[in-house]
Amino acid sequence: MHYVLSSAIVAFLGLNIALRSYVLHCYDVPVFVVLCLAGVVTSLVWRFPGFLKVVCFVFGLSIPLFGFQSYTLQNQIFEYCIVVLAGLFWLSRSGRLKLLQGTGPVEWILASYIVLAFFSLLLLPYTQFVEILSLWEILDFSNLLFTATPENPLYSLAAVNRLFLFFLCIFLIKQIVFAEILYNRLFTGVALSVLAACLLGLGNQFGLYSLEWYRPQFVDLLGAEQRLQSVFANPGWFAEYVVIGCPLLLFFGAGKGGLKSRFFLLSILFAFVGSSVLLTGSRASWIVFVFVALCCSFWLLLTASGREGYPITWANFRRAYLRVGLVGVSVCLIVASLLLFVEKKGGDQHESLSRTEYLLERIRTLATPGERAKLWQESILLVAESPVYGMGYEGYRWHQEVLDTIPDSQFSIGRQTTNNWDTSHNFYLQLLASNGIAGLLIWSFLAVYVGLLFFLAGILKRNIKSFALLTALFAFHLYGLAQSMQYIASIWLLFFLLIGYASLTERRLDVPWLKWTGRVGTVAVVVAVLIGILVYNGNRKSHLLAERYDLSHYGSNRTDIQYKGFYPRENWGSDGFFRWTGKAAEIQFLQPSGTIQIDFACYAPRLEHTPITLSVILDGLLVDQYVFLKGEKVTRKYILPAQNDGSSVTMQLLVSRTWNPKREKINSDTRNLGIAVGEPAFIQALPAIPLLLFR
Repeated sequence: MHYVLSSAIVAFLGLNIALRSYVLHCYDVPVFVVLCLAGVVTSLVWRFPGFLKVVCFVFGLSIPLFGFQSYTLQNQIFEYCIVVLAGLFWLSRSGRLKLLQGTGPVEWILASYIVLAFFSLLLLPYTQFVEILSLWEILDFSNLLFTATPENPLYSLAAVNRLFLFFLCIFLIKQIVFAEILYNRLFTGVALSVLAACLLGLGNQFGLYSLEWYRPQFVDLLGAEQRLQSVFANPGWFAEYVVIGCPLLLFFGAGKGGLKSRFFLLSILFAFVGSSVLLTGSRASWIVFVFVALCCSFWLLLTASGREGYPITWANFRRAYLRVGLVGVSVCLIVASLLLFVEKKGGDQHESLSRTEYLLERIRTLATPGERAKLWQESILLVAESPVYGMGYEGYRWHQEVLDTIPDSQFSIGRQTTNNWDTSHNFYLQLLASNGIAGLLIWSFLAVYVGLLFFLAGILKRNIKSFALLTALFAFHLYGLAQSMQYIASIWLLFFLLIGYASLTERRLDVPWLKWTGRVGTVAVVVAVLIGILVYNGNRKSHLLAERYDLSHYGSNRTDIQYKGFYPRENWGSDGFFRWTGKAAEIQFLQPSGTIQIDFACYAPRLEHTPITLSVILDGLLVDQYVFLKGEKVTRKYILPAQNDGSSVTMQLLVSRTWNPKREKINSDTRNLGIAVGEPAFIQALPAIPLLLFR
């Protein structure tokens, strides 16, 4: 079992490194330099194992730099770093990897959820993955996979790969002798990264420097001035990271110094963080931050003596929250001063609202969910289509677009928004949409079990670090009421780090009833997952939904023309709709009959030196070749014979080479493009005769 497991881990990490290196190459990143840096770090860890502690600290400190969507360059670098980090953990592991030895309920439950998510891909058009892979080959396929946006079913496959990668990290780190030290370095780095991100954000907010070269400027729809977003792509994501990570500041209060000095230090830090959170304009973060500040103050008091059995009296309780009140007043004073400064010095006179007016408006509407309420209502309608085991991991956007094209669907009937949202903006609705009630219950049991581990470790050992992690865990799930945590990988990783440390805590706790609960719960989870696999297998490609709505198949394209190996459709205005090909593509005509007209366009650079040849093959017969010697759009006509037996006709398009706009310095598009193909138009019907011509 050891050799099988080790081989599988090496294969998974090696494949990820190879494919992700090609993706970075498509982004015009100097991959050779990246590989050299990874090699240097690996050599240092191999020669000096203690250097891994430094690597973990630096990685934790750098996490805010990657607060972007999964399909962006920043996230590609982030996940590349995680693959390298997992490889370092594998090299530093202690002894042989044994799957069952030392693996507790925490890991079994999380692994079971990942298995459920993996098999839920059967509900999506998984055969398209194989078709694209066969047409494009693995490198171009990997570029499409890791940069897939949420409306693409491949987005779900990339999300499951991310689950495996994050789980592998925490599984491997547990095999290291000094695993607890590594987690301490990681969490310390995260805590400092919260302060660093706040400092960077405030400096940018007051015009000391600009961060727009690194991340896009966020413009609020109300026309208010730019909200504080630091190095994140969105101020809400920055606030989300800060309120989840700031409980780890308690790691700095875990010494043997006096309570007053530690409380004073944390008060200053929380006042600084609170100022930044307020300036984000994120209402959910305001609520969660208040909870976090109250909890952290109480945990600091509770563990102040540093010994077990410290009495928790009403007087101590009152003193703790008196101090909390002082912290709150100091935060308000600091923020008020900042707002006055901003009112005088900052802002654009053309804005419709000043920053202070905007924040006051946000406070006034603190309890108003706004557009989210409508989104949640229609998300519930989507979940109701398959409530028990869901509709496929992270397939929310794809299902949303499919159901919106079905007039009889409850989602289409009850829709209240006009946008196609990437997520439901609610962690629990996202879990329900992915894996249904079963997935939500599995996740809830895991979260509660981990929370109990942290709470008991804190109570029995008066360990302030355990209380800090418990608070971060709760903040993560509380914030989930207003955001989908899976959407930003750098925030999603925080939960996995908490899970990994909980698995270490689990080994040290000797609480019989908790162990029994973990074993029974694990068995129930495994049974639920096995049932789920059978359910997914019986509903491949969501054919039950197709039958419910009397459709030939379940998908967004249900016309008589099917496209394979194309990028998503684009609107070219007066020229109509076009789809870019990769190396090869196929158009399947389900009811062929007559003459069709198709526009082909190619705008690759240097065509006069390296032309692109398009070959058109109809049912295995080469019928046309066209050589693009310059950037142009051409129109070709083909005759498709009517088929007496009702069979389809397949048009295969082969491109001699692809080109990448990003590498060609044309724009930021990282796709490997062939030619653009317009939508075929039938211009003349034909009788059922075996005739095949082209022009």
